[in-house]
Amino acid sequence: VTSKIKVVAASSEYNNDYTAINIFRSNRSYWASSELGSTSYSSKPRTAYLIFDCGDYVITRIQLKWPAQEGACSICRVYSTDHKPQPRKLKWSLWDKITKKTGMPKDADVEQTLKIRHEDISRYLLLSLEDALNGYAGIQRITFYALKQ
Repeated sequence: VTSKIKVVAASSEYNNDYTAINIFRSNRSYWASSELGSTSYSSKPRTAYLIFDCGDYVITRIQLKWPAQEGACSICRVYSTDHKPQPRKLKWSLWDKITKKTGMPKDADVEQTLKIRHEDISRYLLLSLEDALNGYAGIQRITFYALKQ
């Protein structure tokens, strides 16, 4: 199913070498956000995110592999909506939180699985990443699992 899912937006990309499309490649490349960490004005962590168009697939699990260079984020949330997202003007009120995983180890080269109740799924999914080890969010590989159609 992963090959049918499309990234429609990313909160940011560190530079042209770390674009969101890298999460679907089979080499060691990865996506890295430039937006995670705290600002000097606030201790509130920022959120990095990726938005996916899942089409008609009913996603039941998302498996994430963190890049060794960046380490993992300890908090992941998944949101869903049927409204076509406007990435540069993200309206959080249109998104419903469907799962949250906290306390994940921040070790590099770790894979994590997020389980999703299929009753909560809509066409678009937003994967939110918080509390990164070094201030940057990164994903090396993502795999989507869906109900058989």
